[in-house]
Amino acid sequence: MGASTVLDYHQPDWPEQVRALTGGGVDAAANAVRAGSVEAARAVRDGGRLATITADPPEQDRDITIRAVQVAADGKRLGGLVRLVAQGVLTVHAGPGFPLERAAAALAQARHGGHGSATVLRTSDSG
Repeated sequence: MGASTVLDYHQPDWPEQVRALTGGGVDAAANAVRAGSVEAARAVRDGGRLATITADPPEQDRDITIRAVQVAADGKRLGGLVRLVAQGVLTVHAGPGFPLERAAAALAQARHGGHGSATVLRTSDSG
């Protein structure tokens, strides 16, 4: 997809790898990994910026500007995404799904990451 370097955020030293690759850290980073904002901040240069949608913004350190971003429902934008999916511009891969009785397992998978797949709950009459 055009990336020149790919790092695995599961590796504990990924922020240090970022700092080494960039000569001191990135100017700005966005974090959406649950409990991951502290690690993301380690990848940001002194005086840089971090935005996070998680509930764990780190203490401000090294003059990094930290912003907590609130995710809000937006029906109009969601409708636009639905139209792009219908046109084939965007694609969504859905995994096999979980029966409603296994909602806890579905939530655990969604929190862990679906590796590019949407986590789906099925009601008993949806097959």
